[in-house]
Amino acid sequence: ADWCPPCIKEMPELESFHNQNKNKALVLAYNFDRLEGDELKDQIKRFKVNVPSILTDPGLLFGWETPHSLPATYILTPEGKLVETLIGPQTRDSLEEILSKYES
Repeated sequence: ADWCPPCIKEMPELESFHNQNKNKALVLAYNFDRLEGDELKDQIKRFKVNVPSILTDPGLLFGWETPHSLPATYILTPEGKLVETLIGPQTRDSLEEILSKYES
């Protein structure tokens, strides 16, 4: 969300995590302002979002409740089971620590 400074600050960390862990984890971004089309593309470009983005609200897509605060990070198993919901900005290091808990 463009009104969420922690969300904007978190994006480079998500990108760094994504780039370092492409073979172990899939990172997807979602804009909770429900932007679509050119408006969404412009925001992705403006905030230099360099991870894949989904257009469907993950809450609706997976049947989860809308987070009470942003940024929100959802950790899923490869089978799609939600195992953690993190509220607040994450770093590459914090995400790598979480990933290590679930690696076989």
